[in-house]
Parts: sequence; structure tokens; C-alpha cells
Amino acid sequence: MNVNDWKVSFDNTVIGQVLSFVKALEQVKITSKALDGTVYIQTVGEPTVTATVSVFSSKEEMELMNAAEAAGARISVVYRGVTYLGYIESKLQWQTVYPGQWYNASMNLLIEEEIA
Repeated sequence: MNVNDWKVSFDNTVIGQVLSFVKALEQVKITSKALDGTVYIQTVGEPTVTATVSVFSSKEEMELMNAAEAAGARISVVYRGVTYLGYIESKLQWQTVYPGQWYNASMNLLIEEEIA
């Protein structure tokens, strides 16, 4: 596995290097407690498959990633030989690595499709 292949892409254009990828399930739950102390948990719908993705981008790539997030565009994330297709959940908060040149951020990816 080559870390140089771990990329975020939008419209066939690379917009970032994946630094880390942690997959998870998000589930809406309603928890209640009866008078006798019994706990009840009700799940609402199916869980959403998500991933926390840390990315590293140039200034130009950062602007493209911001545009993809703002448009609600479907992006592609390649990590360890698997391609994840989905959407950036919310606005990215960028940190400057090298002013005017390199930036990093962490995003929550809502995974719609997974291709091995």
C-alpha cells in the first residue's frame, strides 16, 4: 500500500492527501428510563456510515475542497486500496501548515458507497 495513492478527489481532480481515515457508524437513538429503573434504547432508522478524514492540501486544493463542500458535491476518498464516495458533512476548519502554501483539516465524510 502506497500512501501516495491515498487521495481526496472531486470531479477527477485531486484536492488533498489523506493523512488518516477512521470509519464509524452514526446512529440516532432515543434513550429513556422507566420508573423501575429499566433502560430502553430505541434506534431511529439505519445508521449512517461515516469517516473522520484528516487531509493535507495546497492552497489551490483547499479552495477546490471548500467549493466541493459548499456545493454539496460528491467526492472520492481513496484509502488503503478502498475508494469511498460521499459528501463532506460540514464546513472545514483549516489550519495553516505553511502560510499561503499548505493547509490541513479534518472532515466528517458521509459515506454513500464503498468500492474495494
